[in-house]
Parts: sequence; C-alpha cells; structure tokens
Amino acid sequence: MKFFFVRDYKGRYRYFSSDSAKPIHVEFSKSREVWELAKKKLMLLPHRTLRMEQAFERALRLKDGCLPIVYAGSIEKGKVRLKFSLFLQKQRTMHILVLAGEAVLVPISGLAAFLPAPTSPFMPWPS
Repeated sequence: MKFFFVRDYKGRYRYFSSDSAKPIHVEFSKSREVWELAKKKLMLLPHRTLRMEQAFERALRLKDGCLPIVYAGSIEKGKVRLKFSLFLQKQRTMHILVLAGEAVLVPISGLAAFLPAPTSPFMPWPS
C-alpha cells in the first residue's frame, strides 16, 4: 500500500492511500451496532475528507513502521518532509479543536432541548 501527499487544485496538501475507500468490517454488540448505525447516518463526511481520514487510520495500523509516501519529484526530499510534518501537526490541531468544540457544545445542546420551540412566542394566546 502506498500513501500519497500531493497538492490539490487550490494548492492545499492532501493525503490519501492507494487502497480503495471501503468500510472496515467489525463485529459489534447490538447496542454498539445501533450506535454505529446512528453515527454513520449523522456524521457524513465529504468524499475527499473521508479518504484522507481513512488513510490516516490505515497508516496507524502498519506493523513495520515504514510509511512509504509518494510525492512529486520536482520538490526536494527535506522540503517535503517538513511540509508533511507541518501538515500532520495541522490535522492533529484541527481534530483537537473539533473535539474541544464538541465537548463544549454537547452540554449546551442538552440543556437547549428543554427550551420551548422557537415558534411558541408567535402562537396566539387562548381567549
């Protein structure tokens, strides 16, 4: 399996693997299966982002520790290493910020469930 680190049409770096994007099959308990189904329906990622996240997940499972990455030959190796390490740090930071944002917003959204519907102030008063 090869991993690619290339620029897209906007000049941003993308990371993906040569493997096709297929779901990973795992046997779950019934409650976990319901949770996974709900997560699959609610958390849809764009195809490009999904491919990149799956490539990160596959790279973590490599047993030999060798991560072959293909890049354009016109760029020197040291520069690509630096760009790749900065790219990984940026992705990690973005994941941490999203998790922190979700951790802050989950309790607020739970409390907001008890508020009346937004159309209730516009309902006519009973006479």
